[in-house]
Amino acid sequence: MISYAVAIAAAHPQIAQIITNAPAGFEEMTRDMIAPHAGNVPFQILRSGATRQHSVALLLEAAGTEVVILHEAARPCIDGAMIDQLLDHSAENVGLYGPIPFSMCRIGADGYVTAPVPRDEVFDIQLPQKFNRADLQRCHQMARRDGLVFTEDSQLCHHYGARVQALPGAHKNIKVTYPEDFGIAGQLLKGFHA
Repeated sequence: MISYAVAIAAAHPQIAQIITNAPAGFEEMTRDMIAPHAGNVPFQILRSGATRQHSVALLLEAAGTEVVILHEAARPCIDGAMIDQLLDHSAENVGLYGPIPFSMCRIGADGYVTAPVPRDEVFDIQLPQKFNRADLQRCHQMARRDGLVFTEDSQLCHHYGARVQALPGAHKNIKVTYPEDFGIAGQLLKGFHA
């Protein structure tokens, strides 16, 4: 799945470098997957951190740009327009957020429904996201200092007072989480050759 995102990023005229993480022992395999799709864009493979948050902190240290675009291989159905949407926006920290089209509720520890969650108040946090690298690094440093772990960077930034602009996401920008998601992503990517 990483090859799709790399191909889209490498084809974008404003992407200056591609840096990704790989688990220990998988760096060379990751390099082999990326190299055919990176074109002339320099790329680097770093060893993954102990957590997603630690992995992102390592990527930020290696980045040589003022602005970074974060993405994840689990969302292969991106396109250049999504990157344009982020880069063209004047806000320094910008993310894509999709509406959640189904009903939700809170369930207590006892297994009983405790409250509805209004779906017009919650959104699917999608990637890619654009950040001012210095802002994001500062927020990561504070989270490390405070011993806090976040599963996603716009929430980390928000927690530490950095504003993140929400832009409309795309329904096709699914996160491949379950085995059946591979088939859905395959249908969405039909005709795309990474």
